[in-house]
Amino acid sequence: MEQQNESHTGMEKWDSLIHSNFQRGMLDSMSQATIEATYVIDKFSMWLLVGTGATASIIIANLDKIIPYIGKGGFKLAVILLALSSLCGVVAKIYSIGVEGAAKLSLRAVELMKVKQQEYDEACQKRDDIAEKTGYESKFEPNFKKIVDGYVGLFPSKFLRSYLHKVLKHADEPNEGGNKKAVHSIVYQSIAVFTQSVLYVAFLVVVAFSVSMN
Repeated sequence: MEQQNESHTGMEKWDSLIHSNFQRGMLDSMSQATIEATYVIDKFSMWLLVGTGATASIIIANLDKIIPYIGKGGFKLAVILLALSSLCGVVAKIYSIGVEGAAKLSLRAVELMKVKQQEYDEACQKRDDIAEKTGYESKFEPNFKKIVDGYVGLFPSKFLRSYLHKVLKHADEPNEGGNKKAVHSIVYQSIAVFTQSVLYVAFLVVVAFSVSMN
């Protein structure tokens, strides 16, 4: 009876792990799909940034010809809007680099860990096959805390190591999953690009209004 209860407990843990891994895998897939939107947003942002740079070059090259049409006040406001639009474009690019880096790192880590997991499972299976004949029972289990501590210890800064410990501890919780930081970054990237486009449109409106006034 006791052996049967232990068997049921083991099956229950295994069953729970199967469902937990499935839910986590689904969440990871959804977050990965969201992260891939960064490439489209980045293209639009870069297009605006190139347009802003080209516009700034034209203004600087033809400064003496432009001011009589838009006036000094209109020129100052136009330049401020253009500079702010460019700044938002740079901020969006920084977030884009962060998202792309996190996505590639996450995918590569999963790919490499799957290989190691498969090698580990195969080695355990060979050990168990021999253990059945000899009556040997393994007392060893993977020490994930030691793995995490070893990885975090590779980084030089104490602050960075402390931050990574918190991130990895949070990511290891049962209900967690997906790349939350990358998803947050893509939201901030979207806000930066939206602001960038609004400021560029505002620049065009100011120039057009200033020309009509002068």
